[in-house]
Amino acid sequence: MIVLSPRLAAAADFVPPCRVMADIGTDHAYVPLYLWQTGRISRAIASDIHEGPAERAREHCAKVSAEAAISVRVGPGLTTLQPGEAEGAVIAGMGGLMIREILAKGGMTAEAMDWFVLQPQNHAAELRRWLCANGYVICGERLAAEDRQLYQILFVRRGEAPPMEEIEAETGLLRYRREDPLFPLFLRQLIRRRDLTIDGVAADTANEVNRAKRLRAEREKQELEALLWKYGQKTS
Repeated sequence: MIVLSPRLAAAADFVPPCRVMADIGTDHAYVPLYLWQTGRISRAIASDIHEGPAERAREHCAKVSAEAAISVRVGPGLTTLQPGEAEGAVIAGMGGLMIREILAKGGMTAEAMDWFVLQPQNHAAELRRWLCANGYVICGERLAAEDRQLYQILFVRRGEAPPMEEIEAETGLLRYRREDPLFPLFLRQLIRRRDLTIDGVAADTANEVNRAKRLRAEREKQELEALLWKYGQKTS
């Protein structure tokens, strides 16, 4: 039985039972193998832009006799799929801007998907804003801790969503985060980033750009501290 890392396990947990799913940027094909072994899916398409990871995926599939259930393909983004071939896709382990580009270029294939599980390594705020502006609704979010890092996992479907405020785009939709035990730690990390900005700009700077940057960081730090207080945690 495949054992997933905390980051991949959190992504796999979001995948609903389905006939066929796709794993974009599959690397070792661990996620589709786990979902197949646990009976969550019947078949999968494991896709990667590079031949090396695809070959590793084939080797792992062969070890558990999953070659007939998991089709390994090589190509960028969703181009390895035909519209309607998979019910949904996991896109994990890459930057938020890359995920945004994959969805934007997905065309009819992306439009035919019922759901996406997204795990941006960075630029999560930019990804959230793009999703809400381009016909996607964030239906669920989760944090996962792995190797002293926090990872954000999003479950999205097609639909209309209101624009997101700056802090909301960075922290995620709070109604999906309230019960997450890692959320206070995540907020503290965001506060520390503002502290670095504030400490790096003198309060009496004559540079208008830097002054605006410091004022914004101070304002956002107050908002984040208020959120941290709201969830019963001390600011630190």
